[in-house]
Amino acid sequence: MGRFFGSILLVAAAAAAPSPSPAPVHSDAKGIERAMLDATKGLMFGDYPAARAALDRVETGCRRLGNDETPAWPREMVEQDVAMHMALSRGREFAARKNWEDAANSMIWIERCCRDCHALRATTANPAGTESPTLKTVPTP
Repeated sequence: MGRFFGSILLVAAAAAAPSPSPAPVHSDAKGIERAMLDATKGLMFGDYPAARAALDRVETGCRRLGNDETPAWPREMVEQDVAMHMALSRGREFAARKNWEDAANSMIWIERCCRDCHALRATTANPAGTESPTLKTVPTP
């Protein structure tokens, strides 16, 4: 009888344990914010090496999300992350080629994906410990 009750207590404790949060997306949110501003400034002044270096810092500071993570991020957030990294790759390439127009257009998409993902996080998934800032107001994606 003692084992039975012990087993019930273990099962109850496991069921009551909070589910783990997804791993943090941003290693240094403030650093990423600074890098985005530096990239914008680099493009604004035609300093392509500085813009590319800043976009490299953004890439380093934002891990890529996947649909197979446990626990999983919502599908919409993963899609925004994939789109952001695609735009980031294009922006880095265009900055390296000194192609201002396309690099600037890529920056718009990078920022849009960041904004939309953070809006989704604030309204649909707010895992603790992600070190990702919650928007004060939620813009319409």
